[in-house]
Amino acid sequence: MKKVQAIVKLQIPAGKANPSPPVGPAVLLKRAAGIAKASAVPHKDKIGKVTRQQVRDIAQTKLVDLNTDSIDSAMRIIEGTARSMGIDVV
Repeated sequence: MKKVQAIVKLQIPAGKANPSPPVGPAVLLKRAAGIAKASAVPHKDKIGKVTRQQVRDIAQTKLVDLNTDSIDSAMRIIEGTARSMGIDVV
């Protein structure tokens, strides 16, 4: 179990509070892939690519928020998010 390091208060418009953009890993993946939004049919229409190094950088950024202490496990979590958005990891 991880110890709480800080409490962050965010001002988000009503009904928009969720772990995805602008505070989740999805926005970092979109920025890395250079896309505006995720694919509507992610397993058929691939809309972008990210490298394993970009995935590693995002995983290191989000490691404190993820449910793991291992960078490899964090990378697998980020890769899964990328696949569900229609982004290929190369």
